Amino acid sequence: WMLNMQFPLDMIWFDQDGKVVHIEENVPPCKTALEITTCQSVVPDEEATYILEVTSGFVVQNNITKDSILTIISI
Repeated sequence: WMLNMQFPLDMIWFDQDGKVVHIEENVPPCKTALEITTCQSVVPDEEATYILEVTSGFVVQNNITKDSILTIISI
């Protein structure tokens, strides 16, 4: 759940090799503490090491699929 988030997110989970293992699109925010019991909890289908949370629509705009690989060029 995403307490105090102001907009929906796309969530992308990656394994230790950077392969996408799960995607959730347009996850709605929980704007108040009263919503904690009704907020959506998301658990990936497969074991994941990393998660990237981005503005809703990012997955579609960038053609992210379970075949995608995360490559970090520089930190």
